[in-house]
Amino acid sequence: MDLSNAERERLTKLMEECAETIQIVSKIMLFGYDEVNALDPSGPSNRERLEQELGDIWYWKREMQQAKDISGVNVNERVFRKHKKAMQYTKYQPGSKWNG
Repeated sequence: MDLSNAERERLTKLMEECAETIQIVSKIMLFGYDEVNALDPSGPSNRERLEQELGDIWYWKREMQQAKDISGVNVNERVFRKHKKAMQYTKYQPGSKWNG
């Protein structure tokens, strides 16, 4: 099935935001949450940049829900199912079966 231009644009924007989120997570892993870009010391910290990127993803999720590309109910149900599964496979998170 072909995608409409609007659908393709929403997916592309979501993909871009996911890529930017991956990039900032990599920077946090290397330099920490509170580090700022040395070329822009008055700019946001890595933590603030991650918050911005996650907000951008949330925005496109909402746009996709409003356009009926995805079901908000299904997304929310997945959040609850993911929590249960994640607690089985994480070691250091509160509530993890390994962190008893």
